[in-house]
Amino acid sequence: TLTDALQKNQLARFRQIAKLLMRISATIAAAATVGMIVLMPEINTLLFSTPTLSQTIAVYVLSVFVITLISTYNSILQSLDQFKITAVGLILAVVVKAAINSLMIRHFGIIGASWATVISLLVALGIILWALPSGVKNLFFDGEGFVHKLCLAVLMMGLSVGIVVHGLRMVIFLSRKGSIVITVIGMLVGAAVFLSMVIGQKMFTTREWLMIPGGKKLLLVLEKIAKRGNSK
Repeated sequence: TLTDALQKNQLARFRQIAKLLMRISATIAAAATVGMIVLMPEINTLLFSTPTLSQTIAVYVLSVFVITLISTYNSILQSLDQFKITAVGLILAVVVKAAINSLMIRHFGIIGASWATVISLLVALGIILWALPSGVKNLFFDGEGFVHKLCLAVLMMGLSVGIVVHGLRMVIFLSRKGSIVITVIGMLVGAAVFLSMVIGQKMFTTREWLMIPGGKKLLLVLEKIAKRGNSK
């Protein structure tokens, strides 16, 4: 764990674990965020029987990704016994939210409140990134192209799910039952495309896969698939 590596003064391992933790969190959060945004009309219909305000909720869903990054950085900072950075960032986020919320609603309507939440959380994340100790800076932008690969993966996933869902909407009436069908199919397509992009771009090394819960089993499955493909 992070704490164990730090107590043993294994700074290189601490950074390695921290980087992997950030990458896993960002990867899952990015996929979940984009997936929910694309499928929001169906999710909204499934939960509330109407797609009304789907765009407003979709904007608010962007905060899921930002909150995930903040929470992960907070875990890393806590292992370093640094609690003030996150606290200051969140306090400033509350201040920004209070300052711009009414203004955003006045100009953009209810969707303005969602944008105000996202902006305030981005302020908190910006403060945390700016104040990070040197040992845990640049966990993303380290010259390995991870951010570029992640953006491409979620883009391809979003486009694929969007195309499939658009086609399904033309033949399936948007009701609660219909939304279940579209959502399940969209999730399966999204998971398949995203996982293919993650593996195809080699976003995680073999060593990193082995450190991920369930990663060893996935590697074994992929190895079997590759052997079958070569045998043919």
